[in-house]
Amino acid sequence: MEHIFAESLVKNARSQHILEKLGFRYLGEEEGFKQYRLEKKDWESAE
Repeated sequence: MEHIFAESLVKNARSQHILEKLGFRYLGEEEGFKQYRLEKKDWESAE
């Protein structure tokens, strides 16, 4: 896999905090959800 996508409800700040802490990058908002992506290079460098 080259990347992983995740979504969180706009109102769910705790979930967003966890995603960001894990290295996911914020992409934008769409239909009440915040969208995030984690690139392979980012999780490989964390090992």
